[in-house]
Amino acid sequence: MPGVPDLLARIDLLTMTDEALVVTDFKTARSRWSSDHADEAGEQLLLYGELARRLTPDKPVAARFVVLTKTKLPAVECYPVGLDPRRIERTRRVVARIWRAIEAGHFYPSPSPIACGSCPFCEPCRAWSG
Repeated sequence: MPGVPDLLARIDLLTMTDEALVVTDFKTARSRWSSDHADEAGEQLLLYGELARRLTPDKPVAARFVVLTKTKLPAVECYPVGLDPRRIERTRRVVARIWRAIEAGHFYPSPSPIACGSCPFCEPCRAWSG
């Protein structure tokens, strides 16, 4: 999308089947996911699927989460995520809007114990006083 920097994606697993190029993202969870939860979490996979599409333009791309549930009886479950073109376009527009806000200096901290250590905005986030 014009005016948006390149995004770096680290795809967990790409596999080729007779039917499609499959983008797989591995997740761990404390409780079981539902199909709705997987669908709601799918924006990252939508972008991965669009990136992967460039690798095999004449083959369909499929996306899925493989979730390891860390419960007393662990389970591994697979959840497909549909690559709906309207949703992909919406995700692109969200990324573009966020980037324009960043460039304009509109900064809203979003601290996360998981992401703060590697976030390039960690210092501005901590310095933000409202």
